[in-house]
Amino acid sequence: QQWASASEYDDKGHQLEFFCKRRAQAFANVGYYSTYTGKALAAYNMALEIIEPLADKNTVVAEFQDILADTLTNRAYLHYESGQRDMALVDFNVALEIQEQLANAHPNDVGYRNDLTTTLNNIGLLYYELGEAEKAYSLYARSLKVQEQLVRSNPNTTDFLVTLGAGYVNMGNLQHTSLNDLEAALHSFGKGVEVLSNLLESIPTHVDGRRFLRNAYWGRGEAFEALGDWQAAATDW
Repeated sequence: QQWASASEYDDKGHQLEFFCKRRAQAFANVGYYSTYTGKALAAYNMALEIIEPLADKNTVVAEFQDILADTLTNRAYLHYESGQRDMALVDFNVALEIQEQLANAHPNDVGYRNDLTTTLNNIGLLYYELGEAEKAYSLYARSLKVQEQLVRSNPNTTDFLVTLGAGYVNMGNLQHTSLNDLEAALHSFGKGVEVLSNLLESIPTHVDGRRFLRNAYWGRGEAFEALGDWQAAATDW
């Protein structure tokens, strides 16, 4: 049996926590890669049974909190894909609380902020699908604020640019279809077009970038159509 080095874990309590963490990660990986919903859910539940007590006991250990948030997020995706939106919301919201704490405690860690903006966007999407437009708008706006900060501090990080462009598209869709604010929708779609067009100038074959740029043009075209500007709509389409 391989044990952690004494320099990292100076007593049996730390060694036990180390192996519990590894076991939780193993179950979480089984859940992530499983093609069967029941097996994946059981694996995530086992992972949470192990990591939740560790995270509760060690509230300042970022690694435990991060594993807990990731596992909750993945279980939320599973609930969502199974049509259990209420259960997905519960897991996403618990994960969000943890991710906010991590992002605040570690402001220079872009990974924590990126996780935060993704969860904000996911909860916003759920509320959008549930017809709760004002809640969706608030979450999309919070997500965009963090995304814009990430891009300002990391202007050459492709994933952040794609996520920001997609966030503008989501906001534009909400403003058009749920809030009936066509001018605001045009602005959001236009921002998405700008960000994603600039990205594709340097990486023209980026698949997600091209897909979201298509969606931005299509959404803006629909907004132009709703305003009666057929020429502008046809240009975007």
